[in-house]
Amino acid sequence: MTEVGERRPTRSLLGRHPQLTAVIAAEGLSGAGDAIFWVGLLVWMLEQPNGTSLVALAAIARLGPRVVFGAAGGVFADRHDRRRLMVGLDLARGALMLALASLTSSGSDVGIVLAIVVASYVLAAPYRPALNAGIPLIVGERDATAANALDGAVHQISTFLGPLLGTAVLWLAGVPAAFVVNAITFGCSALLLSRVSLLGGPPPAVHRLEHTTEHWWGSFRAGITSVTHQAGLALMTWLVFAFSVARGFELVLLVLVAQNTLALGSEGVGVLTAAIGVGALMMVPFVARIATVRRPALTVIASLLLSSIPLALLAVIDVPAAACVVLVAVGVGVVGFEVLSITLIQRLSRVEQLGRVFGIENMAVNAGKLVGAMLAPVLVTTLSLSDALLVAALVVTVSAIGAAPGLRRVSRTALARRDELEPIVTTLARLDLFDGASEPALERVAGSVRSRRVPAGTMVIRQGDVPDNLYVIRTGTFDVIKDGVHVASIGADDWFGEIGLLRQTPRTAAVYANADSDVWEIPGVDFLATINETALTPTALLDGMTARLAELAEVDAAKDVRWQSNPEEDGRGS
Repeated sequence: MTEVGERRPTRSLLGRHPQLTAVIAAEGLSGAGDAIFWVGLLVWMLEQPNGTSLVALAAIARLGPRVVFGAAGGVFADRHDRRRLMVGLDLARGALMLALASLTSSGSDVGIVLAIVVASYVLAAPYRPALNAGIPLIVGERDATAANALDGAVHQISTFLGPLLGTAVLWLAGVPAAFVVNAITFGCSALLLSRVSLLGGPPPAVHRLEHTTEHWWGSFRAGITSVTHQAGLALMTWLVFAFSVARGFELVLLVLVAQNTLALGSEGVGVLTAAIGVGALMMVPFVARIATVRRPALTVIASLLLSSIPLALLAVIDVPAAACVVLVAVGVGVVGFEVLSITLIQRLSRVEQLGRVFGIENMAVNAGKLVGAMLAPVLVTTLSLSDALLVAALVVTVSAIGAAPGLRRVSRTALARRDELEPIVTTLARLDLFDGASEPALERVAGSVRSRRVPAGTMVIRQGDVPDNLYVIRTGTFDVIKDGVHVASIGADDWFGEIGLLRQTPRTAAVYANADSDVWEIPGVDFLATINETALTPTALLDGMTARLAELAEVDAAKDVRWQSNPEEDGRGS
């Protein structure tokens, strides 16, 4: 078998995973549409009485639902068919955008417009967790980093194009047209995602939830526990929050900078936002390298500083070209941090909890933006625009510097844990059972392996029981018995228990040790998660299951023959 990391793909990422193309295209359309919508909404709000205060309310309407329902959205993403969920959300939000277009063209009340904005972002809560958790299922974790980088690059390209397109739509057709365009992008996104079959079906968490009494609240708490107890996740969540506070300041302050400092008018916010997108575009060739750095602590801190310190410079700049140059640097830092944070969270989390973890991360993102958007007008009113920009820069700078020791500790701990697990990972990688699994996936399996000594004559699996673990034989031999009939003998480097787990059915046969043996117990949920991550079930596993099921079928066929000749055998004729 080829060793981990030894394969060299001969085709491009999209060539190896055609369905990823639809996901990336949907992401690009949605990102551009959302940027167009936001520029249109800001301009409409500024045209109303007390426009500056309404901009802050619009930011709250956009971010508040994601804060309140972000973690709940992650639970939905872990418990429901992600393709149906995302397609349904796209269609529903598209309908709300058409309603907004009608209301803003007829001079509707601001409160009604804000209520529809709130409803749209309530529906958005499960979308991002479902997308981020679904990418490893589409491409396998081996290609997840590259897919994250591509997704981030396309998202930033849409961030670059969206505000420019939004400004053009406003100049050519007015505010309602911006909402119509966003509705069209939602429809196109729904059509693309409807074709992504690998997002369909029950997520990995459902395999475990079907055999437990864990309900919605328990599932939610499991996600919270994963974030708070797993090394590095809590720290990354805090940094995501601090980073997002600065982005929340930007939502309000860039409008004021464009209008008051640079004299570009309210539509000028599209130009400034586009400058951030230019910086993001400059990073596109480097995102894959950023996502794969071995020691990410320094890169995380550098990205955070680059995304925040330039904001303070806007306090002393009154030339539009110079302001755009500064914001290009912000875009570079934003891309670096976003790509790294998503990749690190995926690596630190259990795959069956990814939706919930990303739901909490999404909540942190939007809570940070909400805090920034609410503080910005207060600081502008009580102090000044310059002071508010300085505070935005300080929030991230102080957090990054304060987090540096913790990030280094997490990095060292992760490397030490990796060295500790390396012998188990090497052994697992040699097994055809895990053919195609990435090294990070094997590391997670290795971390859950339990060694067990099995005396001769011990029944490891009872026929008819609910499946729980997969077993890998290290030494010794085992007999497979079905209905009292010997089916097969298996030995070192073979495995058993996979049929019940993959088919979600009771154990099909009993397994006894016929000599003193050693096995590795692997929790079924970790095995299923790894198989899901590989995107294609290993051929050896499928072939082995087929052969074993055929052997078991022969036992049933032989029993049917005996029963037909003696109907009272085993009491079956009674």
